[in-house]
Amino acid sequence: MEREASTVADAIACPGTTTVIVLCIGFFIWMIINNIPFDLISISYNSIVVDKQYWRIFSSAFAHLNLIHIVFNISSLWSYRIIEKIDLKAVGVTNASSPSIYYLRISLLLILLSSFIMLLLYTILIKLFNKTELAHQQVVGYSGVVFGWMAIYSQWSLSFSNTPTLHFFGFTLRGYPISLAPIGSL
Repeated sequence: MEREASTVADAIACPGTTTVIVLCIGFFIWMIINNIPFDLISISYNSIVVDKQYWRIFSSAFAHLNLIHIVFNISSLWSYRIIEKIDLKAVGVTNASSPSIYYLRISLLLILLSSFIMLLLYTILIKLFNKTELAHQQVVGYSGVVFGWMAIYSQWSLSFSNTPTLHFFGFTLRGYPISLAPIGSL
């Protein structure tokens, strides 16, 4: 009972993380209920660069292929909820109105940045190396944002003196780099 209360308290204390998780789960359920194939909302070189369907940058971020895909993304995301509890000034962020707003703003930028990087790499491979089959390669999921937060937190963790800790399904793992949280959540 105490563990459930702690999880609920964490969900309330981290509204940005909770909002993103609810969006991912809601979008996943909506896709299943309406039998929406992921190729209608995924991102690809053709859909963005050729067809200019920019809305797919956001729809693809919240879409997931299957239950395992969404569970891994959400468990990794939940591991990084600590970002909303950090004293941002301690890591050099001085202009944030609140940790949750900062978290959501950076998450939005990471959606755009991860999509841009993926499209840039596909453009290079298609144009310079004639890998035209990649023009139709479809991508979905929140992994780009999760890995972006891993990189940010890894840099921030150098500023902390306490040992990183991961709480996952009743287990507490201490003394390993928080950048390994997705592996720890497996």
